Amino acid sequence: MKINFENDQIEIEGIPDYESVSLQSVSPKYLKVLLFNTGVFSVFLLSLFLGVFLYWNKELAPYALLWFGIALLLVILVFIYFLLEFKYRKFALRQHDIIYQHGLLAQTIIFVPLNKIQHIEIDESWLSRYLGLASISLYTGSSGNEVTITGLPKEEAQKIYSYIFIHTQIESNLPEAPLNTNANE
Repeated sequence: MKINFENDQIEIEGIPDYESVSLQSVSPKYLKVLLFNTGVFSVFLLSLFLGVFLYWNKELAPYALLWFGIALLLVILVFIYFLLEFKYRKFALRQHDIIYQHGLLAQTIIFVPLNKIQHIEIDESWLSRYLGLASISLYTGSSGNEVTITGLPKEEAQKIYSYIFIHTQIESNLPEAPLNTNANE
């Protein structure tokens, strides 16, 4: 049995530049969701911190305001981080893959080939639903390789879902290319 196998070298200069892809920003409404979630968590954390600090450290109670100020400064820095990081949340749907970029200090760019996607979900939190937003999660079947694109307008998330669903159905129904099993060749 003879198997045709080719493994040609690819010149780096000939590879298309992914940075030429026009990435689309997530909805500006999603910033409200990020800030609201951060605000709720921060109020809870600051209240817990102040309560625990005053209850267990009575001798340090005079310094509680100083520590609360430091904690508040950290919360403000987290808000600033989310404001700056938000503009780096972008995505693009292409014919054969989807690209998702996020992060400020450590920027992550993820490429998910559509033919590797095994499962898709659209999720809406109560606040996202109120703002008309949704998240789409893509599962490739690899352990820990879930990609979730948050902050999409609901209609856009549904269109992406439909495109990926139809594309993956078409791909999975294509016959596989047969191996060359002719021993005479």
